[in-house]
Order: sequence, then structure tokens, then C-alpha cells
Amino acid sequence: MLITRSDVAHLISTVYWSAFAIALLILLVITFKVSRTAKGRIIGSVISLLIVIGIFIVPFIPGAMKKKKAIKARQDRYQTAKALFDKKCKTAGEKIYRTVDNVEGITLLRVPKPYRNAYAYDPMWEEAALRMMSDDYLKVFLGITYHNKVNGYYHVYWKPEKNEKIDKKKYNPMFGYSYVDIKENSVYYRYTLKSGHRASKEKKQITNPSRYAVTYETKVDPNERKYWIAGATIKIIDTKDNSLLAEKTIYVFDHGLGAGSERKSGRQPWSLAIQCKDETVQGNTPRFFAEKILKPKQPTN
Repeated sequence: MLITRSDVAHLISTVYWSAFAIALLILLVITFKVSRTAKGRIIGSVISLLIVIGIFIVPFIPGAMKKKKAIKARQDRYQTAKALFDKKCKTAGEKIYRTVDNVEGITLLRVPKPYRNAYAYDPMWEEAALRMMSDDYLKVFLGITYHNKVNGYYHVYWKPEKNEKIDKKKYNPMFGYSYVDIKENSVYYRYTLKSGHRASKEKKQITNPSRYAVTYETKVDPNERKYWIAGATIKIIDTKDNSLLAEKTIYVFDHGLGAGSERKSGRQPWSLAIQCKDETVQGNTPRFFAEKILKPKQPTN
């Protein structure tokens, strides 16, 4: 039989209040034996009750008041944080000025730093609003997006084998870009994804990167981060004339206000954050927005 914390708490409560009742009963028996008059027994009973209360309840009053005060402080802090988040959400959303069809490849003007597990607990994590891992970030744009009507989008970081067929009616796949260009140490490299279920990336040096670019700007405001609110803006740019094709501003919020950031409970605050309109934060958001504006060229067969 498995004993839970609730079972233990119930047992302790039962023993505690049983001891309370037994102590009160003993004092009442003594009172009734000692007191000869009805008035004396009433006074004795009251005194007995006060004694038992003084022993079993009074010592816990300061702790209960402190706990109540702490709960009130957390509730007030949450209300302040939620009000700030709701205010920020009024400025969130998409602005689309122009779209482009049949785009084969894009340039990533910014790539996040290598991800570390510690970031999920850090209120100042720069990419918290996008929750991205740098290696996966490249594959997000190169892989295939499957649309599941029940669970929404599910992203797969691989390309099918050459002879492998995908049921388009069932999965409604959106193939990613054929290549992604990135600037590394003043040199541009073109990344592609090998076919296969354990696809790895390949890269080669180039001189002319893709015309259309994706980048993002993070919002790291200490006043917002103390309430576990983070923001970012994804931008789609035409580098030929440096015009802005579209932008998407995102804000995320951890309802737990960073509970678990001390790493004792196993809770990862940023992993549980929500976006405006109570959407779950996805590391694929830049890809989903990019493909709305720079529509990837799809296979003909």
C-alpha cells in the first residue's frame, strides 16, 4: 500500500486533535471531582479549555499569521505581475506588410547562444520569450512542420528519405526552407539538412547570402523580469532595400512567478510560461511566423 503525503498529514492531524480532546477531557474530569458547586465547575471548565487552547493552539498563532501575510504578499505580487503582463499583451501581435511566395532559403541575422539548462531557471535569460536552443534553431527552419488538428503544430527536425512518401491529406506537412545562411566570424555559411530520420546539418562557405532575412530583438527589462515577464520581437526583412516585411511581438509570463527557480522542486519556470491569450510558449514560433511571410517552396510531388 502506497502512503502519500496526504495520508501522513491526515494521520498527524488526527493524532493532534485527539490529544487536544484527551487533554481537555482529563482537565474537565479533574475539575468536576475537585469542584463541589455548579459555579465552580463552570469556571473550572472555562479555565481547562483556556489551558488546553494555550498549550495546543496559541503557539501556532504567530506562524499562522506569518503564513497568512506571506500568502497575501504573493497574491498581491501576482496581481501586480498579471496586470503588467496584460498591459504588455496589448502591444503584442503581428504586423504583416508584404509576403513572398516560393522562397528557397533565408538568412538568419541572429542566432541564440548555445542553450544551457540553467537558462530555464534564470529570470534574466535573454531568449526566454522565444525559448530557443541554438542548434535546434537552425533545424527548425530546415525541417518539416506537421499540422495535427488535435494538438496543433508538431515540428519534426528531419527530412524524409528520398523514396519515403508522406500522407499529405492526413498530416498536411509544410516543408521548410532548402537552406539557411548564417554569418560566422565575418564569413557567410549555407546550412542544409541531410535526408533521413537522424538528419545532420551540412554547411559550405558562400559569398551571396539569401535576400530575405529573419532576426529577432529581445526585451530584457529588469522591472518586468522580476515578475518573470519576458518579451521579444521577430522581424522579417528584405535585405535588398532593408525594408521590413513583417514583425511579431511576443510577451510571455510565468504564472508561478519563478517558483522552482531555486531548483529544489524540479519546476522550470520558463518552460511553463504562457504567451498572451494563454498560448503555450513554443521554440518554433520564429519558424511559424517566418513561413507565413516567406512561404517556403514546396515539392511538386
